[in-house]
Amino acid sequence: GNVFHLMVDRLRVSHRSMVDVLVRALESREGEPGSLARLARASRTLGETLGLGAAQREALQLGALLHDIGEIRTPEAVLRKPGPLTVEERLVIEAHPAAGVEILEVVPLLTPALDVVGGHHERYDGGGYPHGLKGEDIPVVARVFAVVDALDAMTHDRPYRPARALPEALAAVREASGGQFDPRVVEAALAMGESRWAELLDLDRPSPDAG
Repeated sequence: GNVFHLMVDRLRVSHRSMVDVLVRALESREGEPGSLARLARASRTLGETLGLGAAQREALQLGALLHDIGEIRTPEAVLRKPGPLTVEERLVIEAHPAAGVEILEVVPLLTPALDVVGGHHERYDGGGYPHGLKGEDIPVVARVFAVVDALDAMTHDRPYRPARALPEALAAVREASGGQFDPRVVEAALAMGESRWAELLDLDRPSPDAG
């Protein structure tokens, strides 16, 4: 291999380690270690099921890892608040996708993540934020990630509520088809089947504290 290939390899390694550092920092602030890698793996798999191309699968994976990076501008107290949010607090929370885009758009290596970062709280019916995009106007990778994120969130404990069973989570996603979620993405997700999701979302292993 020539020097050029060596440089490309080094760049790839340093790119990966930069992403790893960001992911570790994000996970230390909220979520357990491995939670973002889990989202990335599941998103990529659903993207493959939908027949997305290599560049889009890459964008999905990077976007899943970095989707909430804008929350580094959200005060800890608001993030962790167990009860209902005030209007002001909700606005602070709803600023995180745009903040994430602002943070990442200056790093060319990370720009593939922007569609997911900016679009993961948009809703298929246009009722989401920050831009109220509708249907096909929402980048496809954001539409895919939204379904995975919802399934993952529902099936894992959160400070404000316990985890739900996977069949219940899948039913909730089916219910929201055409509302929160793209029907085509929902269909592909349901077609993957329960045992595949249990595996992707790490639900088939007993939890460590179940001793």
